[in-house]
Amino acid sequence: MNKENHFWSTSIIGLVLDFSIWVLPIPVIGKLNLPSRQKLGLVAVFGLGGLCVLPFPVIESYLLTSILASVS
Repeated sequence: MNKENHFWSTSIIGLVLDFSIWVLPIPVIGKLNLPSRQKLGLVAVFGLGGLCVLPFPVIESYLLTSILASVS
């Protein structure tokens, strides 16, 4: 198996899973019996979490691609 193809496939799967897990609680928050302000606060907290977690696979992909390019 080609190492680069394996790397890209696992990176894409990881990114899709991270995004799915990030989006999963948003519909549940909408159904909670809370004031709108608290719901908005929860969405903001999950949104900030996504902004912290989702860029890492992209950065990892870029760094590993540049490393693989320099090795070969």
